[in-house]
Amino acid sequence: MLLSRPERRPSGLHPWDWVHVAVRRVLRVVQGWARSVGQAFHLYGRFKAYHWSATITLFAFMALFPLALFLTILARFLPDPIVFQLLAQWLPDQVARTLVYQLNLIGAPMWIDWVLGAVAVLWALSHILHSVIEISDDFYGYHERHFWKRRLLALGIMVVFTGWQLLTLMFYTVSEWVLKGFQRLPLLAEAGLNSHLDYVGRLVSWAGVLILHWVSLILLYGMAAPRFRWREQVPGATFTTVAWWLASKVLALYVRWVPIQTIYGALTSILVFIIWVYWAATLMIVGIGVNALGVRATAD
Repeated sequence: MLLSRPERRPSGLHPWDWVHVAVRRVLRVVQGWARSVGQAFHLYGRFKAYHWSATITLFAFMALFPLALFLTILARFLPDPIVFQLLAQWLPDQVARTLVYQLNLIGAPMWIDWVLGAVAVLWALSHILHSVIEISDDFYGYHERHFWKRRLLALGIMVVFTGWQLLTLMFYTVSEWVLKGFQRLPLLAEAGLNSHLDYVGRLVSWAGVLILHWVSLILLYGMAAPRFRWREQVPGATFTTVAWWLASKVLALYVRWVPIQTIYGALTSILVFIIWVYWAATLMIVGIGVNALGVRATAD
């Protein structure tokens, strides 16, 4: 006996009902994210991770001046917009512009300055990455890596990040050349589309910075975690990227509207840099907590 196929009953939902259902689902997702971020901040306070934020800020400040020696060569061989885009991936716009301006004023360093600068940068960055690994081990409850193993892992992460930053620099350079090539096309010039290409270039640059930053955090979180599974690092990397971008805009508005240049003078860029690094370190650590809580929930 053949079974007849049941007829599909109309749902009878009004289009506004579908909108209501979609809004409820979005709110449910937002509430889940807010709950996870709140638990990550609670984890941040329970482990007293603000000490790690201060440690990362200290070593970043110590690496700032020798790192400026290496950025001087970029400021001389690359256009200022490309150097600015590279710095804006990690710093607020105001700080990046000030740093590019100061780099153009620095004279050519001697060979001993390059050697001492390289040692100082490697020492400071290895301490920063070692701190990130220790934070990750605490949040994940993983205590099987001894000091030298974490130190070697920090050096490996530093090599990977150096290569990634070179790829980022190539992306900015190639995109700048491609945009200038399109602007020179006579067909676009006759159609009056050159002005629109500037907006397209800004949009591509903004999206490229966020995507490259997001991928960088996935690599950092994955290599610092007990096991590298990139899907487990996506929630924390997404939160940190969005929060990092919002914090950068808030700090840029503060610097723009509050006359701190007249109060602190030449120390303004250093002050903003220290505040920004502390905020960034806090958001980065909270992102590790989001990933660790997600892994624990999945294991349970």
